[in-house]
Amino acid sequence: MSTSFCSWLLGCVLLVGVQSGRPLTEALQELQKQGLALVFTSRLVTPDMKVLAEPVASDPRARAEALLAPYGLTVLEEAPGLLVVVRAEGPAPPAAVTHGRPPPPHPQPVLREEIVVRPSRLTLLAERPEPSSFGLDREAIERLPHLGDDLFRAASLLPGIAANDISAELSVRGGRPDELKIVLDGQELYGAYHLEDYANALSIVPARLLGSASLITGALPASQGDRMSGLLDLRTLDPPAGRRLVLGLSVLDALASSAGSFRSVPGGWLLTARRGSLELARRAIGNEHPEFWDVLGKVETTTPFGVVGAHLLLAGDHLGIDRSVAGDSEHLANNYRTDHGWLTHQAGNERLLVSTLASWARLERSRGGATSEEKGDFSLRDRRRLRALGLVQTWNLQHPSGSLEWGWEGHRYEAFFDYMQRRDPAIVILSPLAA
Repeated sequence: MSTSFCSWLLGCVLLVGVQSGRPLTEALQELQKQGLALVFTSRLVTPDMKVLAEPVASDPRARAEALLAPYGLTVLEEAPGLLVVVRAEGPAPPAAVTHGRPPPPHPQPVLREEIVVRPSRLTLLAERPEPSSFGLDREAIERLPHLGDDLFRAASLLPGIAANDISAELSVRGGRPDELKIVLDGQELYGAYHLEDYANALSIVPARLLGSASLITGALPASQGDRMSGLLDLRTLDPPAGRRLVLGLSVLDALASSAGSFRSVPGGWLLTARRGSLELARRAIGNEHPEFWDVLGKVETTTPFGVVGAHLLLAGDHLGIDRSVAGDSEHLANNYRTDHGWLTHQAGNERLLVSTLASWARLERSRGGATSEEKGDFSLRDRRRLRALGLVQTWNLQHPSGSLEWGWEGHRYEAFFDYMQRRDPAIVILSPLAA
C-alpha cells in the first residue's frame, strides 16, 4: 500500500469524524442556506446536540429528518413550504445520546390561546376584499344597521376602530378623530362632516357614489405621513356604460343621482345631490331646525395626453334656533360651507405612471347668537374662513424586482378669524340699603 493512498484514507476518516461531531444547529442552518424553509427553537434543538451521522439523502427535507431522528425530533409542514421542528410521537430512540448521556427532557409546548393578527389595511365596499386585507363588502355593509346609510358609521365595526352612537367621527387605534386623514379621489377633505353642532353626526360624502374605501393604519407611506392614526382612502365609482338616474328618500334626506358615459369621446360623469334635515327628530332636539345639503360630481375623459378628470364637492349646513315668547327670547343662526374642487391628470404606461392633482378648497364658518336670560343680554359672533391651494405630483416606476415611487407637493393656506362677544347683564339693585 502506497504512502499517498494511506494519507488519503486517513483524511477521509478524519473528515467523517469531524462532520459527524459538529453541532446539530450548524447542520440545520446549512440546510436553511440551501433554501429549505426550516424553523426550530433552541428549547428543542439545544446547543449541546451533535450530528451523530451524516445523512446520505439528497433531498433537503429528508436530510433534516435524518439529522433530527436520533433525538426524537422531526419536521412538520405548518404552511405550504414552511417546515417546523417538533417532537416526534413516541419515545426517543436509544441512539439519542450526547457525550454518553441521554439528552435532558424538554417540556412539551402548550398552546393556551389563539391570537389572530389582522393586517394594517382594512377594506370597505370591495366586491371581493384582497386576500391580504380584512374588510366588509358592499352587501355586508348594506345589511348593517347604521344611520343615514353613512359609510363612516359602518367603518366603526372594523377592528381597531371606535366611535360613539352620535358622531360619525372615527377613532383609530385610540387616537383622536382629527388624527385620521380622509382622502377622496386623491384630495384631502378639510371638512368631512355635516351637523357640526351635533358632534359631526354625518359625513358629507354620499355612500352611493363610492366604489371602494380602504383604511390604512400603522406605518403610513411618506406621502401621507402627516397623520398619527391612519388614512381613510375613498374612491368614487367609475362612470357606467349608458346612462342611469336614481332617486332616493330616507328618514334623513332626499337624494338624486345621475351617471353615464359620453357618446362622442371616451369617458363619463357622476353627479349626486342630497338635501336633508332632522325634522323627524324635532321632538327629541327641541325647537331647532338643522338642515344640510351636498353635491358631489366627477367628470373623466381619456385624451391623447392621458386621463383628465374634474371633481367637485360642495356641502352646506344651517342651524336655526328661535324660541317662543313664553320663554326668554333666543335667536341663533349658524351657517357652515365646505367647498372642494380639484383637477387630476394621469399619463404614462404600465411601467411609468405620472399623476398630477391641482386642488382648491374653502371652508366658511359663520355663527350668530342673541339671547336674554333673566333679563340679561348676551351676543356672540364667530366667523372663520380657510382657503387652501394645492399642487401634487407623483411618479411611480414599476420594475420586475419591485416598484419605486417619488414626487413633490406644495400647499398654500390662508386663514381668517373674526370673533366678537358681548355680555351686558342689566342688573339694577333697588333697595334703600344700597349705597
